[in-house]
Amino acid sequence: MLQNLFFVSLGAALGANARYLLSLWVSTQFGPARAPFATFAVNMLGSFLLGLLTSLATERLSLSPQLRVLLTVGALGSFTTFSTYINEGVKMIMDGQVSMSLVYLVGSVIVGILAAVAGMLMAELF
Repeated sequence: MLQNLFFVSLGAALGANARYLLSLWVSTQFGPARAPFATFAVNMLGSFLLGLLTSLATERLSLSPQLRVLLTVGALGSFTTFSTYINEGVKMIMDGQVSMSLVYLVGSVIVGILAAVAGMLMAELF
Protein backbone atom coordinates (compact mmCIF):
# COMPACT_ATOMS: atom_id res chain seq x y z
CA MET A 1 0.00 0.00 0.00
CA LEU A 2 2.69 2.51 1.00
CA GLN A 3 4.77 1.52 -2.01
CA ASN A 4 1.82 2.18 -4.33
CA LEU A 5 1.31 5.61 -2.74
CA PHE A 6 4.92 6.43 -3.52
CA PHE A 7 4.48 5.45 -7.18
CA VAL A 8 1.19 7.36 -7.48
CA SER A 9 2.89 10.43 -5.99
CA LEU A 10 5.85 10.17 -8.33
CA GLY A 11 3.58 9.77 -11.33
CA ALA A 12 1.39 12.64 -10.15
CA ALA A 13 4.38 14.99 -10.05
CA LEU A 14 5.31 13.98 -13.59
CA GLY A 15 1.74 14.30 -14.88
CA ALA A 16 1.07 17.67 -13.25
CA ASN A 17 4.29 19.11 -14.64
CA ALA A 18 3.54 17.68 -18.09
CA ARG A 19 0.09 19.31 -17.98
CA TYR A 20 1.58 22.63 -16.94
CA LEU A 21 4.23 22.53 -19.66
CA LEU A 22 1.80 21.52 -22.40
CA SER A 23 -0.64 24.24 -21.30
CA LEU A 24 2.17 26.80 -21.40
CA TRP A 25 3.24 25.66 -24.84
CA VAL A 26 -0.30 25.81 -26.25
CA SER A 27 -0.81 29.25 -24.70
CA THR A 28 2.42 30.57 -26.24
CA GLN A 29 1.50 29.13 -29.64
CA PHE A 30 -2.10 30.37 -29.71
CA GLY A 31 -2.20 33.12 -27.08
CA PRO A 32 -3.41 33.15 -23.48
CA ALA A 33 -6.95 33.99 -24.60
CA ARG A 34 -7.06 30.49 -26.01
CA ALA A 35 -6.74 28.83 -22.59
CA PRO A 36 -9.63 26.44 -23.26
CA PHE A 37 -7.63 25.04 -26.18
CA ALA A 38 -4.78 24.20 -23.81
CA THR A 39 -7.22 22.33 -21.57
CA PHE A 40 -8.78 20.69 -24.63
CA ALA A 41 -5.34 19.57 -25.87
CA VAL A 42 -4.46 18.15 -22.46
CA ASN A 43 -7.77 16.32 -22.14
CA MET A 44 -7.68 14.82 -25.63
CA LEU A 45 -4.04 13.77 -25.33
CA GLY A 46 -4.70 12.30 -21.88
CA SER A 47 -7.70 10.36 -23.19
CA PHE A 48 -5.65 8.99 -26.06
CA LEU A 49 -2.72 8.04 -23.85
CA LEU A 50 -4.85 6.37 -21.19
CA GLY A 51 -6.76 4.39 -23.83
CA LEU A 52 -3.50 3.35 -25.46
CA LEU A 53 -1.79 2.48 -22.19
CA THR A 54 -4.66 0.52 -20.66
CA SER A 55 -5.13 -1.49 -23.85
CA LEU A 56 -1.43 -2.20 -24.21
CA ALA A 57 -1.03 -2.98 -20.52
CA THR A 58 -3.75 -5.60 -20.59
CA GLU A 59 -3.12 -7.07 -24.03
CA ARG A 60 0.54 -6.70 -25.00
CA LEU A 61 2.75 -5.30 -22.27
CA SER A 62 3.68 -6.94 -19.04
CA LEU A 63 3.87 -3.91 -16.77
CA SER A 64 4.55 -4.29 -13.08
CA PRO A 65 1.69 -3.17 -10.83
CA GLN A 66 3.91 -0.31 -9.60
CA LEU A 67 4.62 0.97 -13.11
CA ARG A 68 0.97 0.62 -14.08
CA VAL A 69 -0.17 2.67 -11.07
CA LEU A 70 2.60 5.24 -11.66
CA LEU A 71 1.55 5.75 -15.28
CA THR A 72 -2.23 5.49 -15.05
CA VAL A 73 -3.35 6.72 -11.63
CA GLY A 74 -0.33 8.95 -10.99
CA ALA A 75 0.89 10.47 -14.26
CA LEU A 76 -2.24 10.42 -16.38
CA GLY A 77 -4.53 10.92 -13.38
CA SER A 78 -2.82 14.19 -12.55
CA PHE A 79 -2.37 15.09 -16.21
CA THR A 80 -6.14 14.95 -16.64
CA THR A 81 -9.03 13.26 -14.88
CA PHE A 82 -11.02 13.73 -18.07
CA SER A 83 -9.11 10.81 -19.57
CA THR A 84 -10.27 8.55 -16.74
CA TYR A 85 -13.86 9.75 -17.17
CA ILE A 86 -13.80 8.99 -20.90
CA ASN A 87 -11.99 5.68 -20.46
CA GLU A 88 -14.52 4.51 -17.86
CA GLY A 89 -17.45 5.51 -20.08
CA VAL A 90 -16.01 3.70 -23.09
CA LYS A 91 -15.24 0.62 -20.98
CA MET A 92 -18.86 0.53 -19.85
CA ILE A 93 -20.02 0.66 -23.48
CA MET A 94 -17.60 -2.12 -24.45
CA ASP A 95 -18.93 -4.18 -21.52
CA GLY A 96 -22.47 -3.81 -22.86
CA GLN A 97 -23.59 -1.20 -20.33
CA VAL A 98 -24.57 1.37 -22.95
CA SER A 99 -27.47 2.93 -21.03
CA MET A 100 -25.46 3.23 -17.81
CA SER A 101 -22.55 4.70 -19.77
CA LEU A 102 -24.78 7.37 -21.30
CA VAL A 103 -26.19 8.22 -17.87
CA TYR A 104 -22.65 8.45 -16.50
CA LEU A 105 -21.16 10.46 -19.39
CA VAL A 106 -24.05 12.88 -19.97
CA GLY A 107 -24.89 13.08 -16.28
CA SER A 108 -21.30 13.95 -15.41
CA VAL A 109 -21.34 16.86 -17.84
CA ILE A 110 -24.71 18.19 -16.70
CA VAL A 111 -24.06 17.76 -12.97
CA GLY A 112 -20.50 19.07 -13.44
CA ILE A 113 -21.84 22.26 -15.04
CA LEU A 114 -24.44 22.66 -12.29
CA ALA A 115 -21.80 22.06 -9.61
CA ALA A 116 -19.51 24.68 -11.17
CA VAL A 117 -22.35 27.20 -11.34
CA ALA A 118 -23.30 26.43 -7.72
CA GLY A 119 -19.69 26.95 -6.65
CA MET A 120 -19.49 30.25 -8.49
CA LEU A 121 -22.78 31.42 -6.98
CA MET A 122 -21.64 30.38 -3.51
CA ALA A 123 -18.38 32.28 -4.00
CA GLU A 124 -20.39 35.45 -4.56
CA LEU A 125 -21.78 35.08 -1.01
CA PHE A 126 -18.32 35.55 0.48
